[in-house]
Amino acid sequence: MVYLLNDDLSLIVCGDLHLGRHPSGIDSRHDKIDFSPRKIWQKIVMEACGEELDAVVITGDLVDRENSFYEAWGPFEEGLRKLNQRAIPVIVVAGNHDAQLLEGFVDSLSLENLHLLGKNGCWERFPLEREGKVIAYFDGWSYPFREVRENPLDDYDFPLAEPPVFAVLHTELDKAGSSYAPVYSSQLKQTNCCAWFLGHIHKPQLHNQTPLILNPGSPQPLNPTEVGLHGPWRVDLKNSGRIDCKQLSLSNLRYISVEIDAGQLKSLQSVPELLKNRIAKKLERPLTGLELLSCRVKFTGRTEFYQDLKNQLKNILSSLELKIETLPVNIEKIIDQTLPPVDLEKLKDKSGPVGILAEFILQLDDPQFSVPEQLLEKILLIMNDSYETSTYRVLQEIENSPPVPVTADLVREKLKQQGLELLETLRQQKEID
Repeated sequence: MVYLLNDDLSLIVCGDLHLGRHPSGIDSRHDKIDFSPRKIWQKIVMEACGEELDAVVITGDLVDRENSFYEAWGPFEEGLRKLNQRAIPVIVVAGNHDAQLLEGFVDSLSLENLHLLGKNGCWERFPLEREGKVIAYFDGWSYPFREVRENPLDDYDFPLAEPPVFAVLHTELDKAGSSYAPVYSSQLKQTNCCAWFLGHIHKPQLHNQTPLILNPGSPQPLNPTEVGLHGPWRVDLKNSGRIDCKQLSLSNLRYISVEIDAGQLKSLQSVPELLKNRIAKKLERPLTGLELLSCRVKFTGRTEFYQDLKNQLKNILSSLELKIETLPVNIEKIIDQTLPPVDLEKLKDKSGPVGILAEFILQLDDPQFSVPEQLLEKILLIMNDSYETSTYRVLQEIENSPPVPVTADLVREKLKQQGLELLETLRQQKEID
């Protein structure tokens, strides 16, 4: 369907701001407040005011739960008042994090330009006007509770409207059985909306062009799992009916994960150069607006420096002052999965425990080999129990990361790593020539 306008219609679309939260994985040399979502909210406001856009759209999880309410209030209100002075509407729906919080939050601000759509899980339509004429409609639905298993589209039955219709929904797309208002791409494509703006998933993704299905992601990444480009999106509906959208470079923080084959090391002194080259090669452009790169580094492969890396790697990288162009790099975490350079084919022919262990490790690399069921069940039980401990849950909360699924493949990797480390210990004890 083509919509014709007298003038272009321009929006900024963002979601999952989580005002009140601070990004994790930033060391004490940097102030987390400088990289908080409220800083990006201020940039969004400046961008909207400077460009004199028609509206700002927020697709849910504006506030990060009740414990962040008061920290979020001041910065959000300040931005809203600046937008109000320019008569720029802010259209928002509630997500799972602010389901029972956002309505009171919005009511307490009492600002003409702030429009919360879809209270109590009921679809609501807002007419966007310019010079007294409706130029677009916005349909929105908000979470009534933190978990919603029903499909919100079951109750989406607005009549057809002549101006273009944009829909705003916080949802987990294409995931049956989800607790977060699951809907399906095929359903969205069958509606008469020219665009769907989604929330909940922090990774930005343009799912479809016609109709536009855009998940803007979080404008500021919040933990090391949220790698890659982040930032709000500029969406323009042209008077020809064409929709253009692009991501704006407003985020000042980026997370990146790199993997380094330690077999390439010529010495421990070559670690910084190898790391810098690997980061520079993987880092996506543009770097505009970035002030900090937070990097998670994984070392893998077999190396003769295996033991030295175990003993010295953290000290080497913790004292490293690294920059990519002019961008400072913070080493957020180091994962050492290096292995000693053992000749398993040679060792498997030895008698005794060494030969048995070497042969078992080789079998683990064979996809046709199955770990003995009794051993697998025992290891799965131990690993699951470990991941359920309070200590592990605290680490998950600090990094805001989902639980690690304990699978048979993960068990194989752990067995292989532990077996190779045991062989290295035997080598050091002169058990292996």
